[in-house]
Formats: sequence, structure tokens, C-alpha cells
Amino acid sequence: MASEREIQIASILGDLQIPFKMEQTYSGLSNTEGALLPVDFSIIVNNRLAFIEYNGPHHYTSGKSVKEKSAHRRFVANGSKRLNWSQKQGIPLLIIHYKDKDRLLDIVKQYVRDVRNLDIKTTQQYSKRTKGYFNMNSPSISLDSIVDSFSYEIPGHKDRKSDTFSTYEKVISEGAQDFEYLKLEPTKTGYALLPMTEINAMFSEMNRLNAEIESYKQQYEELFTDFKGQLQLNEELHSKIAEIQEQLYLQNKSLASPKDVLTVNISGNRVIELPGLPDSIRIGRKYSAPFKSYIKNMYDQYELEVKEIKMILEELGQHVSLPTIKKFVDPVKTN
Repeated sequence: MASEREIQIASILGDLQIPFKMEQTYSGLSNTEGALLPVDFSIIVNNRLAFIEYNGPHHYTSGKSVKEKSAHRRFVANGSKRLNWSQKQGIPLLIIHYKDKDRLLDIVKQYVRDVRNLDIKTTQQYSKRTKGYFNMNSPSISLDSIVDSFSYEIPGHKDRKSDTFSTYEKVISEGAQDFEYLKLEPTKTGYALLPMTEINAMFSEMNRLNAEIESYKQQYEELFTDFKGQLQLNEELHSKIAEIQEQLYLQNKSLASPKDVLTVNISGNRVIELPGLPDSIRIGRKYSAPFKSYIKNMYDQYELEVKEIKMILEELGQHVSLPTIKKFVDPVKTN
């Protein structure tokens, strides 16, 4: 499959009315494995055969993997074979460096002019990286055997003249279905050709993506509606929980409500006022929750020591051991 730059070069040659053939092979030009080695562009200028090669980054740099390094060596070896063979046959060869992709039109035009000049017998420099190799010996290849297959073709579309490509204006006025390529206005890099099949495929993909976006939008709207309902339900649950907590608080408060207020003298002439004991001290053999809370409250709110709590309880007629009091005031440590 031709690259974007190769299609661009084909467009330039078509506009210059230079017959060309892509991926042409020749007897005697073979790669390192012995298979015939194709040439990117074989062109006919003034009944003279000439070559054009467009070298991408893989011709100059190698990856780190073994496979990439092997491929790079193969590209370099094939490039050398192609250059040596063309020189022996007296066939000019233009090797375009990929970094000159923005100067394709100027380079190709100048190369065609140089091929027409039969006096050139040396290497021509078209940029710092792009060179044309000339050795105008009498060509040993008969053009009669290959010239009939040359045309102003674009890869995959034989016998298509350059003036039959669609322009942007034609696409707008006549529709895209009648053309195979969209040909943009020329710049210093030549014409840009965009296959209409790819453009139509792009619009089809855009339509598919838009439909998918609408589908996602509908799903999100449904999810958002569900989410709003879930939020409302959560608010109702929180309200109910708050109501139950309030009821429990009032219930515990009533269970622990004192009959009266006790004034207690603590060591060091410290006087505090404590609520009276709760109504419920024991439930069976176990101390009640209100009584445990009463002891915990003495420890937390009044900052009484365990021994002080024991003393106060004894004054109130409740004999509770120190370990039990410690368990009530700090159950984590006791466990």
C-alpha cells in the first residue's frame, strides 16, 4: 500500500505529465534474499528511464528490538543494491529523505529537469539530505518492454489521468460519490490527494460516533434520574435515622434521669454536684446500661479518678469493685 508521501509524488508526476510506474521490478535487481527488488517510481523523461525512491525514517534509524535492527539492516542493504544496480545500468536515481517531505514539489521538478539534461554525469544535491545519482551511460534496458505499462496512474487506480481527480469545489457542487480522490490546491509540497473512499469512511465513522454519543447521553440521563431518586431516598433514610436517634436519646435520658442532685466532697476540698443514681441499677445479676453510663459520665464529664468514683458509689450505697469500674470507663484498655 502506497504511503501518503508516495501518493503525493504520484500526484506531482501526474501534473507534470510524466509517465510513471510504481513498484516496478527489473531482471537483475534483487534483494538480499534473491527476490526481485521493486523501485518506488520508475519514470520516463525524454524516452529515458529514471528512478525515484522515497526513504522513510526506517531507512535511517533502527529500533531497539532484534526484529527492528534486522529490518533496518535489510532496508540499508536493499538501498545499496538499488543504487549500485541503477548506476551500472546508467539510470538516474533520486533518493528523497523523509525530512524533505515539505519540498517534494520543488525537488521532483528539479530532478525531472536534470534528467532531461543529458550532460549531467555527477551527483546532484537537492538539499542537505536528498541527492540525485547520475551516471548517463547508454541504458542497457529496452524501454519498449516496459513503457506501455507506464501511465499517469495513482496507486490502486490505473489509467487515471491527473485532471480527472475531484477538487474541493467539485465535491461541494457535484457530490463526492462521482470521484475517487479529492485533490487539494497545490502548495510548495505539490497536490495533496485524499481518497474519497477514506473520506466517506471517515464521515461514516463520525456518524457512528455521534450516534454512540447520543446513546451514551440517553443512558447518562437515565442514570442521573435514578441517582436523583436515590438521593431522595437517602435523605428520607437519614431523616428516619435522626428521628430514631432522637427517640433513643430521650429514652436513655429518661432511664438515667436522676431523682435529685447530689453534692459530693472530693479530696482536696473539691466539691461537685452529681445527678442522683438512675432508677435501674441491675438487671438480674448484671449492671444496667443506665448505671454503666452513669459511671462513665462521672469519669468523662467530671474527670474523676477510678478510686474517687468507687468512694462516691460506696457513699451512695453501691459497692462496685475497681476492676469493674475500670471496665465501665475504658472497656478498650480492660480488654
